[in-house]
Amino acid sequence: MKKLTIAAAALFSASALYAAELNGISAADIRALDLAVPAAVLQPVTLEEVQGKTGNVPQAAERIWEMMRWEHPSALQPGCEPARYSPPAGVKYRGLAILLHGFSACPQQYEQLGPQLAQAGFEVFVPLFPGHGAMPLQLSPRIDNVDFVPRSPAGWGAELAQINQLAALFKGQKVLVGLSQGANMALRATQTAPDLYDKVVAISPKLRNETSLFSGLFSNPVHILNIDEYILGMRSGWKSCEEVDSLPPVNRAGFCNMENRHAIAMLDFGKIVIDGAAVKTRAIVQMVLSHDDDGTCNRADEEVLNSMHGAGSTAKACIMPEGVPHAMFPLQDSPYEKPWVPPLFRAVENFLTRGAFVPGSADTVTDCALSW
Repeated sequence: MKKLTIAAAALFSASALYAAELNGISAADIRALDLAVPAAVLQPVTLEEVQGKTGNVPQAAERIWEMMRWEHPSALQPGCEPARYSPPAGVKYRGLAILLHGFSACPQQYEQLGPQLAQAGFEVFVPLFPGHGAMPLQLSPRIDNVDFVPRSPAGWGAELAQINQLAALFKGQKVLVGLSQGANMALRATQTAPDLYDKVVAISPKLRNETSLFSGLFSNPVHILNIDEYILGMRSGWKSCEEVDSLPPVNRAGFCNMENRHAIAMLDFGKIVIDGAAVKTRAIVQMVLSHDDDGTCNRADEEVLNSMHGAGSTAKACIMPEGVPHAMFPLQDSPYEKPWVPPLFRAVENFLTRGAFVPGSADTVTDCALSW
């Protein structure tokens, strides 16, 4: 039987990378970790699997998805299990949508948008980012299990490679939606695979930190002061475990403790995204930004937008009104009424299905023209 070069052991390399990078685990330990995965998952992908399908999903894609799910060695919190949504019976298949959650959060952020896009004909996959979603080591006081959260951009890059490998197996449209770090990942996916995706929605990309305290004082205060971006900005707007616990009980999944190197790795990945925006991509990009987003530099989003235009890529952006937070649609991140979510989700669906940009979008950052 003919074998392809795509082997489960190679695709499982993300876990090996995290283990070696984070904890200095030996090659033998990594092999032992691989053996903890069911033997059927670790078999090389065959030509028949690539050509075969179960419904709309190629069999090889099912295998890759199973490997991505098995990369989380710890018990997961409710709301953190990687999620999938399929078009209902009678709905014509349109393509693949991969939805990418924010830093410290979980796939539950897409409990509304995922089913909506499935109703529109997409096979929807919502992966869980590496090191995210593990059950806390202790509840009171809370100590999160963040041992496998990436501590360098390479950890995020390994996850990204698997996302691209998954997408490459599907027919039809291939679209990405990302929030915060998920938006960074979505933008970087198009840079590393310029001809793979059709459309991308990047909501509140977290490319660079900049707090309102320093905005306007310097054009780029972080580098002028030669202080790591994390120190000035990462935790402005970041809720402590005590603050999270004091919120109404909305069952937010994810972690609230982290180490500086986790945030620095994410911001270093953001720098890679900014530099990579000069790559021309086939994907049409819609950016949706949040106003006065403490801890996130909207000027960095504009830099990326301008670089994409300079490369010949198609991209537009708009910014939501004041009062719309960085995590603008998940109920669990800010448990209060969000009347802008239904019109925003309708606009996202229209963009992905019909190519209509969010009303108010332009080549420069202008106000979104959504009504609620």
